[in-house]
Order: sequence, then structure tokens, then C-alpha cells
Amino acid sequence: MAFQLTTQSDISALTISLTEHSLSSLQNESMFAPGGPLFGLMQTKDLPLGSKSDQFNRMNSQTAYGATDGVDVVTSGKLSPSGTAVTAAEVVCIVTLTDYGQAGSIDSLSGHAGKEIGFAMGNKWDLDVMALFASLTAGGSTTYDLDILDIQTAVQALYVAKHPGPYWSIIHPSCWQHLLAETSMTIGSSSGGFGTIEENIMGSYWQIASPLMGSYFMVSNNVPSATLGADRSNAMLGRDPAIGCVIQTEPRSGSGRWLNRINLQVDESLRATEAVCSSSYGVGVIDSTAGINVLADYEA
Repeated sequence: MAFQLTTQSDISALTISLTEHSLSSLQNESMFAPGGPLFGLMQTKDLPLGSKSDQFNRMNSQTAYGATDGVDVVTSGKLSPSGTAVTAAEVVCIVTLTDYGQAGSIDSLSGHAGKEIGFAMGNKWDLDVMALFASLTAGGSTTYDLDILDIQTAVQALYVAKHPGPYWSIIHPSCWQHLLAETSMTIGSSSGGFGTIEENIMGSYWQIASPLMGSYFMVSNNVPSATLGADRSNAMLGRDPAIGCVIQTEPRSGSGRWLNRINLQVDESLRATEAVCSSSYGVGVIDSTAGINVLADYEA
């Protein structure tokens, strides 16, 4: 049955359906957006109405000492918080629904448009987070391929810095291929061991079933370039948050997160209806020692 935006109920039904499809696509296509598998690795704060930034504090590592009866314990140092401000900014995605494009069912229209919105917003989340990898503790090198020693060294560095596991490595497909070649594993191995892709092979990332050297793996094309030669800025993150995230509340009522708010507007000059999706969030490094920037040669 053809669907046209002719009544307020039509507009309301389309808005709701667009929102549902966009959130589903966002969670399926993003690692770090709300609902994504690595969202929990970030420390997240909801901003109150009228606020656009918040402060993240972290404490210095403390040391435990053996006690001797009747002898003062050596002080391990006072708590010394150092803060980092993270500021939210608005992100917008517009999908144009032409008059002819609307001549279809509401499910088809909202499904395609919502998927595109969710994919765009999810990729933006990941790109914003991964752009911070270069600010983490340095590791690896752009002069050689990613290898097991890089992973082992990164795990050890996080452990020495007193950041507990389990650890998560986010690496580029070319670097994943080099790691598989070194371990003599094949993509899709049926052994259930390291190298087996667990889920989301058709999405923008792959989750690997088994850990290697104390780290789990996510493989993503969004891993940024480290140099002009397209070398990659992979990363390993610990359970302690290296990255902070702020999300503004709904701007009109202050109730709930402002997450992929969708409205429709008519553009008569285009003879179209525009679905405008907006979100307001910010990310920033709050503890550079809680993550390792595992550099590696791209060399496809």
C-alpha cells in the first residue's frame, strides 16, 4: 500500500518507526555508541539540562605494604585527583525522502531511512572515539607488521600500570590478517579457538571468539591511520576507563538522554520531507595510561 505523509498521525508513525530502526542500526553497526559491545569501556556521564561539559577525575595508583607490629606503615601517598573536562557537541544526519521516494509502505520507507541514519551516527561515534587512540600510551611501531609480541607488550604495560583486565584490542583488518598469518590461523576457523569470528561479520566490526595473550579482539575498518602511509593506530583498552563520554539530556524537557532525536521537516523547494537526526555527546581521554596505542605497518 502506498504511504504518503498527509496527516499528523502519519508523521508520528513515521517518526517513531525511524527512531526504532535507527537505534537498532546504531547498536548493530557501532562498537562504542550506546548499546554497542564496547560502550561499557568508557566512563559515561549524563549531563543535566543546560550543561554541555563535565569533569572526569582519576586517582593515582596506590601501593600496599606489609605491616610490622609496632612499626609505622610507610605512607602510600594521598589521593591526588587530576581532572579532565569533556565537552559535548551536536552531531546531525539528514536523510531526504523525496515525494516519489515516499510512494511506498511505511515499513520500507522507515526501514531504509532509519538504517542509513543509524549507520551514519554509529560510524561517527566510533570515529570520534578511535581518533583518541593516538593520545594513549605509545606502543608498537609503524615500521613493522602487528605481531604477537606487540599484543603481549601492550598487555604487560597495562598490567604494570595497574589497570586490570580483561583487555580489549581494536585493530584494523589488515593488522588482523598479519596477526592471523603469524599464528597460522584462518578466518572462520571451526576450531572455536583464536581466529574464529564470533558475530557481526556483515557489520562494520567483527568480534573474535577467543582471547590471545590476555586480550579479546574487535576488528574494524574505522581504525584510523597513524601516518600518511596509512599505517594504523590500533589500540588496547583495559577495564579502567581510558576514555570519558558525556551525553546531554533531551534539550526541551531534560528527561532522559538526548540520543538520536529524530524530527521531520518539509522542504517544498526539494519537494521532499527531510528526516533530521541529532545527537549531542562528547568523548575525551581521561587516563592515557589505561590504553595503549598499538601502532602497526599497514602494508595490505
